[in-house]
Amino acid sequence: MVDASPYDIVVTDVVTGFKVALLPGNDGVVVISGSGRDDSGVYGLFEGTVKPIDDSRATGFLRTPSNPSRDMLTPIFELRDGVEYCCVASYTYRDAATLPLYEGQGFGEKSAENKAYRLPYTLSRLPEVPEDRRLMILNDELQCVYDSLRPDSVFKPIDKGYLLFI
Repeated sequence: MVDASPYDIVVTDVVTGFKVALLPGNDGVVVISGSGRDDSGVYGLFEGTVKPIDDSRATGFLRTPSNPSRDMLTPIFELRDGVEYCCVASYTYRDAATLPLYEGQGFGEKSAENKAYRLPYTLSRLPEVPEDRRLMILNDELQCVYDSLRPDSVFKPIDKGYLLFI
């Protein structure tokens, strides 16, 4: 997630990342599967379907009256400096496969974009989190397993996943 704020409460539980796949047996239908915490009380898995408009845009089509925000996702994909980004569900995401490896980097200066890294080894200790900043750790399914914003969040070593410096 490129543009979550340190105090954004939605991403703690839902849509810290998502996967895109064609719906088998339904030509032209794409499923966006957003990650969610099993214990969030909201969604364990958030899914919406879209149909491509062109090479960089898609739109929801179900028009379910009970939950239009989920069913009317409108992802917009774009390449920036050879990296694919997607704006959807009020956030901008970056292709996780293009993230740099975590090698002990810290927060650095606050910028418009969050920093995100892939874990190449077991993370057994948290980096220091400055005041007014946020550290999120996602497992390999893009689910939040640690969030410095939540006082009840307990860090457990993780050997595969992602770090978000927000």
